[in-house]
Amino acid sequence: MKNLKDLTKEKRTVQTDFEDFISKDHFRQLIELSPNPVLVADKSGIYKFVNKAACNFLGYERRELVGKSILDIIHPKDSRRLSQVKQELLNGVEENGDWEFLRKDGTFVWGEVHTRMLTDNICVAFVSDITNFKQAEERTSQAENRYRTFIEQTNEGIWRIEFEPPVPIDLPAEEIIGKIYKKGRIAECNEAMAHQNGFSGAGELIGKNIEKIIDRSMPVNLNYLFSFIRRNYQLKDFESHGIDRQKREKYYLNNLLGTFDNGKLVGIWGTQRDITATKRAVQAVFETEEKQRQSGKVEAIGRLAGGIAHDFNNILAVIMLHIDMLNLQLPAESPLRFRIDEIRTVTQNAAGMVRQLLAFGRKQTLQPNPVVLNKVVKEFTKSLGSLIGEDIEIKLELDPDLGVCFVDQNQITQVLMNLAVNSRDAMPDGGKLFISTSNVKIEPGAKKHKAQPKGAYIQLSVRDNGVGMDKKIRDRIFEPFFTTKEATQGTGLGLATVYGIVKQSDGFIWVKSELGEGAEFMIQFPRIDKPAEVSKPEKNVVIPSGNETILLVEDEEQIRRAAVEVLNVLGYQVFEAGSGTQAIQLAELYKAPIHLLLTDVIMPRMNGREVAEKVKALHPETTVLFMSGYTDDIISKHGVLEEDVHFINKPFTPSILATKIREILES
Repeated sequence: MKNLKDLTKEKRTVQTDFEDFISKDHFRQLIELSPNPVLVADKSGIYKFVNKAACNFLGYERRELVGKSILDIIHPKDSRRLSQVKQELLNGVEENGDWEFLRKDGTFVWGEVHTRMLTDNICVAFVSDITNFKQAEERTSQAENRYRTFIEQTNEGIWRIEFEPPVPIDLPAEEIIGKIYKKGRIAECNEAMAHQNGFSGAGELIGKNIEKIIDRSMPVNLNYLFSFIRRNYQLKDFESHGIDRQKREKYYLNNLLGTFDNGKLVGIWGTQRDITATKRAVQAVFETEEKQRQSGKVEAIGRLAGGIAHDFNNILAVIMLHIDMLNLQLPAESPLRFRIDEIRTVTQNAAGMVRQLLAFGRKQTLQPNPVVLNKVVKEFTKSLGSLIGEDIEIKLELDPDLGVCFVDQNQITQVLMNLAVNSRDAMPDGGKLFISTSNVKIEPGAKKHKAQPKGAYIQLSVRDNGVGMDKKIRDRIFEPFFTTKEATQGTGLGLATVYGIVKQSDGFIWVKSELGEGAEFMIQFPRIDKPAEVSKPEKNVVIPSGNETILLVEDEEQIRRAAVEVLNVLGYQVFEAGSGTQAIQLAELYKAPIHLLLTDVIMPRMNGREVAEKVKALHPETTVLFMSGYTDDIISKHGVLEEDVHFINKPFTPSILATKIREILES
């Protein structure tokens, strides 16, 4: 068998030098017509011939490129590599590789180069332009680096597990979960993931079983994986909890995404956020609020408020309707307008008191506003006597120059109520209750509350001269369900609720008490520089009118008369009924369209829901608007608080009623 040296000698007998070799027309034509760059050089690396594609590739004219050295057109970083390749070529080894070339304009391009020696002195290089591929590869590499940097720097735990062999997904869910635990290995995770689970670094997790981060013994984690499977191997914002490596209870928010190959689960990508601190804070607030709502005290107040709300709101509704009708009829310069505005303000305050009472039995969220606490205290003490009894004397010590804080007035009222009830229980034989307000300033190093930032605060203090408490009780007084009363006497939720509201309002609270010396609860809220909100009288506005037909059903004669007057003034044709039976009779007799049925909800013998059903059976075109002054839980028993039901609360002004009617009729 001939060796490479023998073959070279045979070639040399056919072509003795480069001029003879390149003079062959067919060879020159073949190279010249090639769409890919072709460069021919001698063994010293000097180009002897290049085709047009090579010129275009490198940006040179042919005469400029011929005679140049290979070193002139390759990237400087490849110069050392070139020496090695030359030696391999001279030894008869073909060279294939990617090279970076320097164009005439100073830019760089990439070529996949196949080089071989054709004679002892001549080598030819065939080049494929791979610049776009290399640039895309570089962009991908940069993106991956950015991705890696992001993964390592983010506070979000990111991890990936792999299964070997892959897990079939045509098995029962229990078997799939078993295989996930058995075969799942942590292939990748960032430092945040490791730290969230109590590990010092990612190295402690990579390569370990999945159970390192998804504890199989926790039922919630089984539910976690069951949900992942049921939701087509995708899970979003799933909350889980477990015990980390440091034996600490943790809560997490998780996202999972399965990856597949040939219909089998080969891996899972996951993200995890540690929400332990947020979860505990939210749970403390919501559990306290929810349990407090269920306590006997609040339920009693809720029942009392619900019992009087209907009648009281009906009275207020009559007053509001007549006030606004008077305002519409009076001349703008009438001196009576001042008195009407005063009556309106008092009526609105009364309506606000009813809403405040009803808030104790409803789910409330904080709605803070700039407030001067003196006003809240004064409003609260108007009804305090009936709450704590006549044998307790109430003393107010309010700073007339009190600043403004940012709180929810209803929630502060609830705080005052719970503290007042607590003081009443501490004074079974009567006593004195002091409520005071003041401006205070916390200096650096103050010992009252270590976590309290320095600055200006508004202090609210509730003090009694009751039995007081010892240190053992003081240390636990804000714990949910802690109470010194008998099991049937209290729930232990009142002061826990106070604490939750104060903390949610960015405030601070502590108690000072000794046995036999009474107790004082001191609350401080950050002072703000904004002015307190001022209740402004309603401006006169244009009330929308109409000409449709309305059937009004209201068993309270005064409300019915006032509402009829308002609707007539607005241009509507009104039929009035004092009961459900009378309303049905009118609907039977009236053959033209009835555009709107405006009915009270709670009425004797036939409630508003029944009236609406019977009227719509006679007049399918009729739209229904319910009205009531009862609390939501009472109304809901009659099916009114569904999404498709139109409803208006009593008391309401003519403007509110007119706007609501137009909104319904025009929709």
